[in-house]
Amino acid sequence: MAKKRSSGRQLASTRLEKQIAGLPAKIDKLTTLVQEEFHSMYERQTSLERRIGMADERISDLADRTNIIRKEINEGFARVERRMDTVIQPQLDTHATRIKKLEGAVFSK
Repeated sequence: MAKKRSSGRQLASTRLEKQIAGLPAKIDKLTTLVQEEFHSMYERQTSLERRIGMADERISDLADRTNIIRKEINEGFARVERRMDTVIQPQLDTHATRIKKLEGAVFSK
């Protein structure tokens, strides 16, 4: 029986040696896979950073355009208000004068 144990140990030893001998190839394969995945992730990150940068530029452009439009609207309303003041104020003054004349005529009697 001693021979069977010995041959079993030799068999296990041989398997272990084969596994150990195959480790460098497995490590190289794993290293290659990790490098490929790293490069893939790096490319994705770089692509996302570029897309975020472009989106940020678009947002800035839209904000600038919005500010320009807001300024133009405010200036337009200011012109309309000034025009209304120049047209309506004389009419209000005329009506106020008529009301004073009517009040004077009504209350003087």
